[in-house]
Amino acid sequence: MPAKAKTSSEVRIYLSDGTAPTEIVPTAITKAAPAVVSAPTPPADGAVVYCEGTGFPELDGRFFTTANAAVGTFELVGSDTTGSVGTLSGDPVIETYEAATMQSLCLSALTYNLETPGTVSVGTYCDPKATLPATAGAAGTMTLTGYIDVQDSAYPAVYAAVKDAKERVLTVVLGQDQGEIVQTVIMAGITWDIPMGDGGMAWTATATLTTEPEHVFEATP
Repeated sequence: MPAKAKTSSEVRIYLSDGTAPTEIVPTAITKAAPAVVSAPTPPADGAVVYCEGTGFPELDGRFFTTANAAVGTFELVGSDTTGSVGTLSGDPVIETYEAATMQSLCLSALTYNLETPGTVSVGTYCDPKATLPATAGAAGTMTLTGYIDVQDSAYPAVYAAVKDAKERVLTVVLGQDQGEIVQTVIMAGITWDIPMGDGGMAWTATATLTTEPEHVFEATP
């Protein structure tokens, strides 16, 4: 069916507080959509997780959110291991960022500035136009804008992230059953705009993307 435009009225943005994620060791992963993970202590619904070394190529190196947590199991929203040839490895880890470690950011603007992958010339007389992908660098940057208010959660959280330069998870919850966009970032700097008169005092921060943004959503909302 034709796409319908969605408004940003329900968008919410969250930044992890810089504490190390909790590591969960799965004991089983189903081949399903979404994949169901068995683990002694499942994370709560809505947690952000990152999979490493599970043995499933559809999961490793990717972010997911969690849902339908029960005794000993939880689902990876947006995952599909139905046709996977993977098997659970001997050293799997699921890094978990619980909702309690995520701070709400009431921003006035958020902009992505993604890098276009480059190439390196490896031309020869036989094939002068031959190229290879360039060595991967940063995925790009994000620009975050808000108003100076030390009583609000956004400004102190972003300022602390700039000062300690720790890698953090930033999630953009889109609302309206559109899932969320997840990435890791390092806050690279902040500037201030102090206008004359009655203008709002604002700040602008730049975040370096340390992973490519990933849109996580249910296959059948």
